[in-house]
Amino acid sequence: MASLDAPSPAPRSRRTAGAASRHLLKAISWRIVGTLDTFLLSMLLLTFLGPLLGLAPTHGGHARTAGLIAATEVATKIALFWVHEWAWARLHWGARAGPRDQRWRSFAKAFSWRLFASLDTTILALIFTGSLRMAISIGGAEVITKIFLYYLHERAWERVAIGKPNTATATVTERG
Repeated sequence: MASLDAPSPAPRSRRTAGAASRHLLKAISWRIVGTLDTFLLSMLLLTFLGPLLGLAPTHGGHARTAGLIAATEVATKIALFWVHEWAWARLHWGARAGPRDQRWRSFAKAFSWRLFASLDTTILALIFTGSLRMAISIGGAEVITKIFLYYLHERAWERVAIGKPNTATATVTERG
């Protein structure tokens, strides 16, 4: 006789929990790389381009302004990166394909993230420098360095097993 009770919800799988941990660790590791890059780029541009744009050092100097941009970015970018990872985890294009498609997926993720994140950097630079030209310079410079850095970050994380499904089983099954 069939039960009339409602089915109980499925427990959260290890794969889902592992994927969430993976997203968090990727967000933290990328934020460390990204924050260092933002600080160094901001510092260089404020020091060398700032005088040409009529920006005088603020109280505490260019290091303070670069530090404020980079420090504020820690909070905004961790949240934005998590949303980006969450969205890409649901987009399966290239995720289970061969190495060539996985490289294209990494490139597409790098490009989409950079567009999203550069807008955030530009807004923060505008807030802390008060100069639209400097903000666009900082955000624009980041496009070049961070697409390259993010691609390397993605490729490195492809080698990390944390939160990934067991690919050994899939490979053996496919070869049959």
